[in-house]
Amino acid sequence: MRAFIAFLLLSLPLLSQYQGKPAATPPESLNAATRALLSDTGVQVVNAKGETAMQFWFRKEAPAKAPHNESNATLSDYAHGTFLGVVQVTAEQISDRRGDRIAPGLYMLRLSFHPEDGAHQGVATQRDFLILTKADQDTDPAATPGFVPLMKMAQAASGTNHPLSLSCWQQDNEFTAGLSKHGESDYVLQTKVGDLPLAIIVIGRHEG
Repeated sequence: MRAFIAFLLLSLPLLSQYQGKPAATPPESLNAATRALLSDTGVQVVNAKGETAMQFWFRKEAPAKAPHNESNATLSDYAHGTFLGVVQVTAEQISDRRGDRIAPGLYMLRLSFHPEDGAHQGVATQRDFLILTKADQDTDPAATPGFVPLMKMAQAASGTNHPLSLSCWQQDNEFTAGLSKHGESDYVLQTKVGDLPLAIIVIGRHEG
């Protein structure tokens, strides 16, 4: 019995592991304008049971730059609301780092910067985030919505007053593409959006 309990304890960390694998072409349900901007292949986030939890597809070319005055942001060369990719969530128990559940579905990923209002202190060292909006409602990938309209779309996606978001930041060019564990609970996807090196916390939990 002791040996069996020891085996279970040793197995617990393994059950929480995620791996990155190639994903097939973007979903057919996306409109033509969105599909045209995306790479033909994406990234699957697979759990320890071999089940696909999430799939990501990113723009095949980096978006046009539109520098603006955002402090403490790594992606301030790009306009607020810029479309960077899509995510399809298939697992039932996926949440963002705040602990807000991300229901299964297909979402657009748009760049935003959390407000410097004191309420978001400590959530990340930088202000860059990807905001999730419903792909069947957010149908213009060329749009760059401002903060208020983007939050309205995000609230429709989350069903709450708080948007679903994934912390992200621009990497330097010296990085290894793929999914890796950082710290106790964060899984970071390192990828390129065209020639833009990007890191995203796709699974994790903010403790604070």
